[in-house]
Amino acid sequence: MSKPNQKRLLKLRFLGEGFRDGHVPITIVASKLEALQALVFHAAATVTHDTTARRGQWLNKYRSVAELEFHASRQNCLLIETALLTPEDRLPGTPDVGADAVDLIFRVRSALGDNPSAVIDIVPDRTERAFVLRSMEDLCPNTTEDYQVELENCDQAHPKVVFSAETRKELRRLFAPTETEVQRQITIVGTLVKIHVEIAPKIISVQLGTGTEIWCYYDESMRDQISNLVAGSMVEVTGLATFDGAGNIKQVDSMLDVETVSMDPLRIARFVHKNVVYSLHHPVQASVERSGDIWIYNCPEINLWGVGDRREEAISDLNETFDFLWRQYAQENDALLDEKARILKRTLLGIVKQP
Repeated sequence: MSKPNQKRLLKLRFLGEGFRDGHVPITIVASKLEALQALVFHAAATVTHDTTARRGQWLNKYRSVAELEFHASRQNCLLIETALLTPEDRLPGTPDVGADAVDLIFRVRSALGDNPSAVIDIVPDRTERAFVLRSMEDLCPNTTEDYQVELENCDQAHPKVVFSAETRKELRRLFAPTETEVQRQITIVGTLVKIHVEIAPKIISVQLGTGTEIWCYYDESMRDQISNLVAGSMVEVTGLATFDGAGNIKQVDSMLDVETVSMDPLRIARFVHKNVVYSLHHPVQASVERSGDIWIYNCPEINLWGVGDRREEAISDLNETFDFLWRQYAQENDALLDEKARILKRTLLGIVKQP
């Protein structure tokens, strides 16, 4: 296999506490490779200022300039190398759409961390910007997953960038409602019972635990995310809603985010609170429950609880509570603790790696 131009090479690396044992589920690898390809296609359409609707087989026009091919993999560091196809019919002096698309991706991701408002200058068109940012969100882990995806181009102009759960939150903030809209922002959780992709109106329908069915409208930039949803699954939708006279939700007029929800126990390899990291010798499991409108996470091994209106809030509460337990029990003198507290202290000291 010939060595590709470094500017056309993209390396995708999986790392983090979530993959401490060195094994990455193939479903995650497949979904992130698909997300990377979609991001490159959308970036290619953006750099060419293509205003045609991105529907159906729209991406076929970019396969010759922006399609990725497998190049190599390195199992020991969970690294996958891909490369842009080299267009054979590109005339000298004409734009290299694939390379320009890669450049756009790295400039936008770098701006997110340094100066989010600069993203508007990089991609002035609101619709094009939304497509690129939504595609980047698909490359990020979900907010409850403890791993990162690292993207490298091997070009000095493009320092490697990381897509993490925190990156997803940064992207969501760019879609945050204005001050006049913030009172309309809600989060609902329910069963996905209807998906409209090729037919109008552009909605998904979510059935709440009460049996009420809520229509949620989305814009074209969320099309890829909506297409990947599976009817019958549980989803969490955040958006701007309309309410009836009794204060009940009538519909979600504008979706800001949608995420598939898993009720499987969460494996936690570390707790983090205010930049303090508690790495564990072995992951602990947290059960996931939903009571009314509240998420509840519980680690019975250490009697640890976290609650919140949203899953990320409940997990944040779980991390904060662990920090409290560590300071109040693990660092306390045995003479000041009763027998039950001393048992908890020994448990905490036994699961946390000491510096």
